[in-house]
Amino acid sequence: MEQLENRTAFVTRHLARRLLSVSPGERIPTTSDIAGELGVGFGTVEKAIVALRHGNVIKTRARGQMGTFLLERDLSRQWTAAGLGAAIGLLPIPNSMLFVGLATGITAWLETTAVPFTLNFKNGGRIRVAALVEGRADFAVVSRQTADVALAEYADLIEAVALPERSYYAGHHIVSRLHPEKPRDEWVIGVDPTSFDHASFCEALFPGLATRNVRYVNLPYAIAKGDIDATAVHSLSLVPLEVAQSLSVAPVEQWDETLRKASSAVILCRADNAPLRAVFTEARDPVQIHEIQQAVIAGDHEPEY
Repeated sequence: MEQLENRTAFVTRHLARRLLSVSPGERIPTTSDIAGELGVGFGTVEKAIVALRHGNVIKTRARGQMGTFLLERDLSRQWTAAGLGAAIGLLPIPNSMLFVGLATGITAWLETTAVPFTLNFKNGGRIRVAALVEGRADFAVVSRQTADVALAEYADLIEAVALPERSYYAGHHIVSRLHPEKPRDEWVIGVDPTSFDHASFCEALFPGLATRNVRYVNLPYAIAKGDIDATAVHSLSLVPLEVAQSLSVAPVEQWDETLRKASSAVILCRADNAPLRAVFTEARDPVQIHEIQQAVIAGDHEPEY
């Protein structure tokens, strides 16, 4: 008896997960399909379907020879019934109000689904994409520019959500030594190799100049110490007070294609992650993310992530 109950529980979890790839209004797999996939009897599959119905996880309707269709579901209950843990997302470190607002907006958007999730923060779009590809994260937030590179390189990634311009970067500054000891055409530019965006910015703003690899958070210190002469930053909050007096900061006036593409946020996930794709599909309109982000920047919404 215990073995039979364990088998039914296993089939129920599998079915709950399998149905996450089915949208309301679509036909669900037949009993024979599921039985064939798992090598179990029809009766066991029927018990699993009944368990999901009685648990108010799904509602279905039979339409004769057309099959059985999913009418609606409780996404949170289905996620739990499928035995899934918290979805893990990787975002840029919230070191500017733009990124604080982005994290707050994504938090509020995902909370509408009641599906458990956790947000982690890591600098470097390349690092976040690598974690996603290697299965150490379920989704990653990057710029449109980085997303295009990642989608071209990894066929198993897809774009889940795209946000408008100025949702990721909205202005840059050139930081250099206050009293440069050599002419600009001899400067050494600090570039963070973990960030495709930062490398592109520096190439666009300092074409042809020598570069040196420096992690993003260390760039202002490297300028103050004389290891490099200049770099680009997306927020003045990246310039620490203890070295600010030895630095010169100037806003970037140009708005070329490189900066424009990097200004939009994109959420990437793996194509084979049907459960998470269902969450993204059934969450509220993602425009809510940008609206909350802008409210946080304006001081009309408390940061919460």
